[in-house]
Amino acid sequence: MELAHPERVLYTALNPKAGSVQGRSLLEGLPFVSSVLLNIYQAIGQNFERMGNLRFAVTYKPQGGVDGAYAREIAQQ
Repeated sequence: MELAHPERVLYTALNPKAGSVQGRSLLEGLPFVSSVLLNIYQAIGQNFERMGNLRFAVTYKPQGGVDGAYAREIAQQ
């Protein structure tokens, strides 16, 4: 493949192994990320089994002179 402006190309390798110019694949981190997600989903499942469908509330207390209509609009975003 020929490039129109090869001087504009920058190649950087992600944590290359010793003696290699190629970097590591981003997919190498996939087992770690999937294990974290699995732990989160298992915790959610345990909460559901113990207490049913939990609702997590977010309380928003606006600072200053914000009226109720504006606070509702912000909360819906």
